[in-house]
Amino acid sequence: MPQPPASIFSQMFRSLQQSSGSTAPLDTAVMDTNVRSLRDVRKRSSEDDKQHGPPSCRVRVVGDPEIFDSEGNYHHYFGPALLVNLDNRGMVRSLEFVGVRRDNDYISEVWQLDVRTQKYKYRDLSQTQGINSHMRQISTARGIHNPDEPQFKAGDASWASEAPIGAVPPKSFLQKFSPENETFFVDCRSGMFMRGPRYGLLKGALEHAPKLLKPLFKSCSMDADAWMQQAADAIAAQPAPPTHGAFPMPCREAQAVQVAQLVYGLASCVVVPSCA
Repeated sequence: MPQPPASIFSQMFRSLQQSSGSTAPLDTAVMDTNVRSLRDVRKRSSEDDKQHGPPSCRVRVVGDPEIFDSEGNYHHYFGPALLVNLDNRGMVRSLEFVGVRRDNDYISEVWQLDVRTQKYKYRDLSQTQGINSHMRQISTARGIHNPDEPQFKAGDASWASEAPIGAVPPKSFLQKFSPENETFFVDCRSGMFMRGPRYGLLKGALEHAPKLLKPLFKSCSMDADAWMQQAADAIAAQPAPPTHGAFPMPCREAQAVQVAQLVYGLASCVVVPSCA
């Protein structure tokens, strides 16, 4: 029987703590092993794509805004949000910055960064007409999505960008994200998600991911690939929220693991020099 996510995150947090206070120098042999592990993660991820196709991307971000998992559970939130889209190996496939309308908080636009190619795509959702939350919940419970409702599938890379090649999110867009905004960690293959740390914490991790990698190698007592797999499994095992429409905020331990999960997940295809 699989362990509940809380138990998995507690064990992983302890693995981070075991060496975090040590004054011993970084063991380069351990670091080399972890680098090879990260290469293996990418290789297994590519093999999964060849065998099963790309992740099916069954998590949806809808209207008001709300984020739905593949089992119909949802979390209602306010303001812009960041989605960290992972595969079942724990590798970060994409990051999605979701903007909202100023007048009614409906989702209005999405900037998606493909981590492998380091290229952005843009999608304008502002022209779609929203419906009220009550009607949307009824239709979603029946497995029906109103085509007029602003929505998109998290991690889906099949759509064409509406921005010119080489475009990046403008500073005016990113300034709308506050440190208290929501983030979500999405397992694109299982169709499950978890709430992540507040945006301010992940913003710092994104800006300093390469610098955080070596300290993470030093502080984690588990091999990188095994650690990433456990973190991914914890998302896939996410239970239904105890309160309808409100997933719990992750505890401090879980947030520490998620920051490390982001750094490892990016490194597996960006930081490692020999990625193919």
